[in-house]
Amino acid sequence: MFKFTTPLMPAASAVLALAVCGWAAGGADYGRGPETDPVAILLAAANTSAITAEVARATAAEGLLTPKTNVWGAPGITPSVDATTNTVTIQAKDIAGGDLAAYRVIHVWVSDTDLGAATTNGIETVTLSGGTAVATVTANADYWYVTSSAGAAAAEIVGTAAGTNYIMVADGSTVSSAAVVFE
Repeated sequence: MFKFTTPLMPAASAVLALAVCGWAAGGADYGRGPETDPVAILLAAANTSAITAEVARATAAEGLLTPKTNVWGAPGITPSVDATTNTVTIQAKDIAGGDLAAYRVIHVWVSDTDLGAATTNGIETVTLSGGTAVATVTANADYWYVTSSAGAAAAEIVGTAAGTNYIMVADGSTVSSAAVVFE
């Protein structure tokens, strides 16, 4: 008979760990019967209410269902409207939408279409400030940048004529965009 014991892992966690590792209940996939299948043995030995209580305890104690506010969310972009120069403030945000005060590596690019590829069409210059430049992919169009410790940066965008362009900011796997209007 298979015996699984560890003082560090409650029965519910052991069942979940074995299930995640690919053990099949019933043992048909591995040529075992229920009497030698570790998951079947643990399920038979464990009290179902104890498993439920253990999962509930872990969830409550570790706050697994509580949103973490120190996880990044979509970056905030606030453009201004001007004749030819538009100053855009960029602020890292947490998952709840609050300001995230931390250094962040962001990807900033401008385009003539919303969420489009980087282009200098209609753009004369783009100047980032408030943080540290990491890389220029395309001059006046596409940059990698580190924000200040407050999670903030600014972009000054000078247009060539009246019209609308767009600025996109990626922080982690989230992308925000905003229209940049030149009058």
